[in-house]
Amino acid sequence: MIIADKIKDQDTLFELLKNPEADSFWFVLIDAAFDAKKISKLTQSFSTSLYEHSSLEEYAELSPILVPMSRIIEFGIWPKLLAICNSRPMLSFIKTTKNIEELKNHFQYVHHAISGHKKWILRFADTRTIALLFANLDKKQKELLFKPMQSWLWPDRAGNYLMYTNNKTGEIWEKGVAEELELSDQQFADFIDQSAPDVLLRQLSEQFPDLLEKYSPEKSYQLSSIAIKESKEIGFENNQNSTLSLAVLWLICGENLAKQPEYLELKHKTSNGQTLQQALSELPSYFFEKSINN
Repeated sequence: MIIADKIKDQDTLFELLKNPEADSFWFVLIDAAFDAKKISKLTQSFSTSLYEHSSLEEYAELSPILVPMSRIIEFGIWPKLLAICNSRPMLSFIKTTKNIEELKNHFQYVHHAISGHKKWILRFADTRTIALLFANLDKKQKELLFKPMQSWLWPDRAGNYLMYTNNKTGEIWEKGVAEELELSDQQFADFIDQSAPDVLLRQLSEQFPDLLEKYSPEKSYQLSSIAIKESKEIGFENNQNSTLSLAVLWLICGENLAKQPEYLELKHKTSNGQTLQQALSELPSYFFEKSINN
């Protein structure tokens, strides 16, 4: 697996996608669950549902879909597609020599991931999950997942497109072959830990949406990650309300928070048993103004 240079603008991306190499095809993989009605209206006549004729068929409205890039170009819907997917982790691109049905059949084997006795739906069309897959799977697991793919391209949190290239493409999974994307207990735990900032950001977006407006998705994720790390150090790992409150504090004050002696005192108090709510109530009145202005 090789990671290519980042693609930083949509014109360069479009030129790459509309000019595949001989015998290759680009397909658009869309996590339609983010905006099912708009995606269906835009692509319904030429999209392929990955949940169709699978164990997840009852969730068809939320299914990831595959769309040939050639049809996107033919019907002139590229700008509309980008507009719907803007700032949402729902759009990636796969290059392969396989046709759309073969690629769909391959993905049938990774609707779920397995760890020990736990089986869970894998949102592999969510581009946040794709990054975790590349970070955590071992060589054999990657070979299983990326067998038929020549390239997989998706945006990072800053909006730049990353492209992974597979130099050892192989045949798709055939029905009846006992190959599964099975994770070790440690891999499963790592997936959960690494997805925690996004879970926290979802809570923040629901309860404190104004706090996120001043930050880019990349910066919001960074501050959320810091808040979780600090929460673990203090001992709030199993207290979601305290972790959420700490994240609110980081979003209000930004990276300057770590430099404030009042915050260091708050960490000392809470590490020694004081509740976060009590420690917050004891912050001096000038604290937030000072933190925001620095």
